[in-house]
Amino acid sequence: MAVFLDDGMKSRAAQYLLARAVRSLWHPAETVRPTSDADEVVAGSVQYPWGGELISALGALLIRAARLESDTCKAEKLVVQGAGDPGLAEMLLAKARETVSQTSTDGWTDDDMRGHLLLERFMEDHNLQWNRVIDDDSDESYDERSKRQLRELIWAGTRALATMASSLSGLSGPWQLLGRLDDDRIVSIYADEEVERIELQTEQDLDEVEATALAHAAVWIAIRRTEALDFEENAWLVERVAQDVSPFHQVVYSALLMAGVAPMREAVRISDGPAEVFTFLAGFIQAMVATEGERGSEDRLEEDVADAYDSMHQVLEEVLLDDEDDITDRLLAVLEIVGRSARLTRTDVNPRRGVEGHISSPDELAAELLRRPAEYAATVLATETNEDDLIRLRALAIVAQIEPGLAGHMAADFADLSSDDPRMEPAARARAVQWVEGAIRAAQERSTLPVGKVRVALSDDAKTVLAAVMAGQALVDEWPVQRLVAAAAESASGVLWEASALDRSDDVFGRP
Repeated sequence: MAVFLDDGMKSRAAQYLLARAVRSLWHPAETVRPTSDADEVVAGSVQYPWGGELISALGALLIRAARLESDTCKAEKLVVQGAGDPGLAEMLLAKARETVSQTSTDGWTDDDMRGHLLLERFMEDHNLQWNRVIDDDSDESYDERSKRQLRELIWAGTRALATMASSLSGLSGPWQLLGRLDDDRIVSIYADEEVERIELQTEQDLDEVEATALAHAAVWIAIRRTEALDFEENAWLVERVAQDVSPFHQVVYSALLMAGVAPMREAVRISDGPAEVFTFLAGFIQAMVATEGERGSEDRLEEDVADAYDSMHQVLEEVLLDDEDDITDRLLAVLEIVGRSARLTRTDVNPRRGVEGHISSPDELAAELLRRPAEYAATVLATETNEDDLIRLRALAIVAQIEPGLAGHMAADFADLSSDDPRMEPAARARAVQWVEGAIRAAQERSTLPVGKVRVALSDDAKTVLAAVMAGQALVDEWPVQRLVAAAAESASGVLWEASALDRSDDVFGRP
């Protein structure tokens, strides 16, 4: 494709790739779509013609970033993210910063030429002449050396660039970053379009997260405590799920598939509800049989299994995408089946109970759905965010409006509480404190009652956590993290209930 681009487009494309690489060093935890992080940019630099294009763009960007850093009067230390030789990156960073004291280099004043001279001299000083053929080089040794030196140079330059431009790390896109470093009119147009696109995508993503979180909250409650959905004061949850049933369809499908044929078949047999719903679900069960091999055949065709999965989705569409104005009765009937199926997984009805890799209790099913909530809802966000965290926290904010105790149980199901990453537990404990502190602030803004006099029924653990936070004391360090997080979520929800501040639930829980 590069051969079809003119020189100007190739140059801007190289700048764009470098800007994305820099952003991946600033925000390494973000999921970036389409993926184009620093590792991939460096790896792809050896493909013609991108080596020369990236080096040319890098030189000019280093000059501009050094100028920007000087204007902000704040020189940061070299970014720790990224590969390559950090010592080499430190030396290139120092050389780039030296250019600020002069307005020209060897009489050249434009950034492109000054950047070219900066990198040419750096390459000579550090034996990184990737584009030069040495007399005794064979074709094979030249190719290997050239690629290695080019990668080393781009890693050093990218890390130096990320360091000097770090004041722009809050921008939401690569074109905006380039627009702040240069006054190129075309780049400015791209940057403006990027802002509009990201704003639109962000708005769409918020709607996606809301619908997905509502679906997960409803299904999770159905699994944990189905009767909570029958209370009139909680009818709003199913009514809101009905406004966009696409994520609900996917979460229900995932839950029933994991619960298995036998528990679902028994759940349908013993449940009461709209006859037409159970008629449809009988078709779902029939299709699910094919996926679990209950026919006793080991040579089932892959096409048959694929058709069975398609049939299950078609059944759910017929149940959920009805022409009726009000489908809440149908949603409640489906949720009842999900809840009964989940509870039956821990009984002898479930032939896979105790088998590794299969669900053997409602608690396991509820926790599994929250482990990868975006995947189980088939939700893909356009912006650079961790969708699983967003969905879990928003679902928690919704459940907190149903019942404090349920909020505690859901928080204990969060996947990061059982992570092998040693950084996760301290972060989870700090987040738990923030929930309680946020709820107290919301209550103090809303309520005239002393916030310490919470009359909502709370567990002893929740009361202990609330008292500790109110007194400014450290939380109980010896408690397992699941116990502490559950108590904090219940406590925070209880405070919001007491202060009639449930509309602040998303402010307290719903932010990563």
